[in-house]
This record gives sequence, structure tokens and C-alpha cells, in this order.
Amino acid sequence: MSNKSLMGLIGLLAVVIVGWNSFAKTVTEQMLAAGVKVAVVTETKDDVDLLTEEYDSSDLFVLFASFSSMELIEKANVDESTAVFINLEDDAQSLVFLLNCRKHFSKRVQYGVVLDNGELMPTFENAGAAIVVCMNELCSQLIASYVFEPHVAQFTEDLIASAVAEDDFDIQQFFVTGANPYKGKSYESVFFELKTTYDAIVIGLT
Repeated sequence: MSNKSLMGLIGLLAVVIVGWNSFAKTVTEQMLAAGVKVAVVTETKDDVDLLTEEYDSSDLFVLFASFSSMELIEKANVDESTAVFINLEDDAQSLVFLLNCRKHFSKRVQYGVVLDNGELMPTFENAGAAIVVCMNELCSQLIASYVFEPHVAQFTEDLIASAVAEDDFDIQQFFVTGANPYKGKSYESVFFELKTTYDAIVIGLT
């Protein structure tokens, strides 16, 4: 299924990524491949120059700002974003940033955080993070899966990655707006209509 074929049925998605490193770059590539607009907030001037040269400004917005200045970070349109991905080097710094954002921006904004210390996951969840992932635990689980069930691991990795080729497996989640023609319809009717029209298989609709 082409991302563009369903573009008329969904709203434009935008994600704010706070902090730039090789992991943030990988996340950004996945987002852009899925047709998601990205705003990157960084405290490093070199990152601004690199991102400006590497990415099209129509897809990626770069903001040079201190992570402690919520007034400057407003320029990344946090209140209008689908989600904010906090990717700072220190877990304590990430927690302070999350708390400041929760106080300053709209409560409807969803926050995702990547941690080094898995023991802090409940702390971030209690602080209001919707998605909390421990990098070390996630990597170890995937590596173990590759060792004991390599085909399952490869298939899982393909499913969660954004599709870039026509034969890629791709699971996508869309926000159903009030104007969406499938809102309120039964799963069966939506399943057959989308399969017939877009060759897409619906997993669920809420």
C-alpha cells in the first residue's frame, strides 16, 4: 500500500525529536520514509549545519535552542505535534525536560523517551511519558531473538520498520478524524472497502 494513497484520509503527522545523535538519525529516517514531518531540536550548532545540508527543509525543520528554554522550544510547534521524542544523553536530563514540557505545553501532547537505565521506566511513566523504552533491554531482546529464532526476528524487524519498497511489510497506525469516511463503520465493512480500494488489510479500528 502506498503512503500517498491514504493521504487524503488522514491528517498530516509531525514528530518533534529532542536531541540529535546516530540513534535519532535512524529514527528520523524511519519517520521520513513513512511520510511523517520531523522537527529536530538541538543544542549543538554543528548539528544544525549538518541537518540543513542533509535533509529537505520541507520534510525536516531544525531548531537551535537550549533544552532548558521552553519559550524557544515553542518554535518547534510542540503543541501541534503528534508526539515528542526525548532523546537526550542523560536520563536525569530527560526527566527534567519531560517535566518542564508537561508543565509548559498542552496535556494532549504524547511523549516518548529512550532510557539507558530500565529501572527508571516507572518513574518516567508516572511523570507522564506515554512511551518509555530502555535501549539496552530492547537491543538485548532483539539480539536474543536473532540467536534463537532468526527468521522470527527478521520478520519482526521488517514489520516494525517503515516500508520503503513495494514488497516491504508495513504496519501503520492512522488517526481517524471526524471527517474520515470510515469513522463509525463496522470492522468488516472497512476491511473489505480498504482491501478492494487500496489493497490494504485493516488490523483494527477504534
